[in-house]
Amino acid sequence: MAPGARVQCEQIELLDPDGRTSHLVARYTRRLQPAAGRHAVADTSVRTAGPGEAGVLGVAIGSVLLVVRVVRFARDGRPAAVEELLPPADRWLVRLG
Repeated sequence: MAPGARVQCEQIELLDPDGRTSHLVARYTRRLQPAAGRHAVADTSVRTAGPGEAGVLGVAIGSVLLVVRVVRFARDGRPAAVEELLPPADRWLVRLG
């Protein structure tokens, strides 16, 4: 998204069936609607959990988190939404396709 663009941020905590936090999602959106279909790019990396994330996820500070960043584009090709998923690396396998 362009520097200075106004975005809305939504933070979501997703739960396992047993009520334990599964992973965190941060979603940044503009007024543009993402296009239907496969107009997205996903990248993966890793980083360590800070105190806030560790507390919510029930892991130790410094635990490895997977970072899956998905950029969804509007029909005109501009980024319309960015989602960052933070699942603990010891509980998840991420397959992009």
